[in-house]
Amino acid sequence: MKKVSVIALACMVLFCVAPAMAQVIDLAGPWILDFPQGQGLAELRSTGGSPSSYRGMVTLPGPNGPYKFRVHMTTAPSSVQPGNMITFQPESNAHIQFFLMNLGSGSNGVAWIQATSGAPAWIRNLYGVKAPAHR
Repeated sequence: MKKVSVIALACMVLFCVAPAMAQVIDLAGPWILDFPQGQGLAELRSTGGSPSSYRGMVTLPGPNGPYKFRVHMTTAPSSVQPGNMITFQPESNAHIQFFLMNLGSGSNGVAWIQATSGAPAWIRNLYGVKAPAHR
């Protein structure tokens, strides 16, 4: 009887919990980025497909006002799930290698950048800083 209970519990976890963990997050829309240096924004839009890929504009707080650059997602769309790192590559910026996000849900998580070694000091100061990201 104990074996049957254990098997039933294992099946319940496998069929009920595992699908919930594999939920793909919809990234479309604005994400507010709360860096210690000021507020930034990631405005992402779907490029279509099922699951979807994304492109958009990222705005960082800069010393002379907002600093904007375009990005496209390089992570496989099916991997856009809670707890997974989502990687975006800049299309128009020589100082930032990657914009990254790790989301706990469809409404919050963290975001950060990886800067190049030749980036200005203010961009290097943002390098690796995990900014809370929310809708």
